[in-house]
This record gives sequence, structure tokens and C-alpha cells, in this order.
Amino acid sequence: MNINEIIIALSFVKGIGKVKTKKILTSLQNFNLTNEEFIDHIKNENMIKENEIVFFKQYLSKADKILEITNNSKIKVVNYLEEQFPKQLKTIPNPPIQLFIKGNVDSLNNFEKSIAVIGTRNPTDFSKKIAFVV
Repeated sequence: MNINEIIIALSFVKGIGKVKTKKILTSLQNFNLTNEEFIDHIKNENMIKENEIVFFKQYLSKADKILEITNNSKIKVVNYLEEQFPKQLKTIPNPPIQLFIKGNVDSLNNFEKSIAVIGTRNPTDFSKKIAFVV
């Protein structure tokens, strides 16, 4: 089971957000499950609805493609369960569950010099235009 793949797939399912995703991952005793064992777990625990499971299964392949693209683009995906996830970010209200990082991942916990770019999946035309102005 790839936790990052699961987080990405769950993020596409309507009605499942960060809080529910964290609850699902927290319920796991074992992270060495196959995707089918994971699906059985969330079914047995009544963690998500049957129709959400159908969408989740469909989005697993999309999530796998996203991880392949990030890997090929030298973008590291770090989730809140990993040690590399910024410690200070964990202390804010409603922190992100996953980060996509291009650059030195080890510098994430360098509190003196840091910068973050936060965006949306649906940027406006204006945002697209100014994002590429260098």
C-alpha cells in the first residue's frame, strides 16, 4: 500500500476531505496492506460509503499516474505521517495532509530560511499569468 497514492485517490472522492482521510489512516494498525486489504478495512469499519469506494478504486490509477509524473519531474511527495514533513506545519490549525516539494526536501525543517508556494487546483487566468512572470 502506498500511503501517498491513497491520500491522492481519497482527495478526488467527493465528500472525503483531510479530516476524514486522517481518520481513515489513523485507524490503520498496519501500513503493509495491499490496496484490496485496505479497501476491505475501510468497508468493514464503515469509514466510507459504498459509492465512495467505487470512486476511490477508479482514482487509484489516477493517483498512481500523478506519483509517476511527480517522480519523473523530481518532485517529492511527503505526507503528514513522514518524518520529513515540516514539524512547524504540524502545529498550525488544519495543516495540509500532503506536500508536493520540488527542491531540497531536507530543508523543510530549516525554520530560519523557508518559502512556500501555495496554490489551487483551479487558478484564475490572472493567477496563471503572474505565476510565470519571473
